[in-house]
Amino acid sequence: MRCERTINKKIFRKKKIFVPEIFGDPALLLPLFYKPNIIEKYKKYIGVIPHLSNYEKYLNKNINTKKYLLINPSDHWKTVIDKICSCKCIISSSLHGLICSDAYNIPNIWLDEYKLQEGNLKFIDYFLSQNRNINKINSLSFFQYELLYNSGNKINLEKLIKVFPFQ
Repeated sequence: MRCERTINKKIFRKKKIFVPEIFGDPALLLPLFYKPNIIEKYKKYIGVIPHLSNYEKYLNKNINTKKYLLINPSDHWKTVIDKICSCKCIISSSLHGLICSDAYNIPNIWLDEYKLQEGNLKFIDYFLSQNRNINKINSLSFFQYELLYNSGNKINLEKLIKVFPFQ
């Protein structure tokens, strides 16, 4: 996996495109400025965050509402973060559902049930940036706690802030 990132860096650098030594989504910085409000009634739930393009499909599914909490990715960002941090774990087909879960050290797994128009490269890219195994489930019915990613963010946030272009 490191090899692929090195190859991509070489390709970009060969084209004289600046490539910083550290990569990371700005959402990883959320815990530095937002402390979530934990909602007690959601602590027993597994949060499900569909990609925005698939949210309606999950609304129409018969999801076990005693086990799963369907989180609308288009809600206000603080509401989404509060729900993510309140759940015991997250299953997400939204990349930022995974990124925000990692930022707050909430166990999570990628849900790849409905193919996204833009493909999966962004997920693979993010997982590589975290030195995270590419692990996913194709349906809620395949969920097992043992499959969850539990290591949170691995990117050095101090270094990320230094290369962040909007300081």
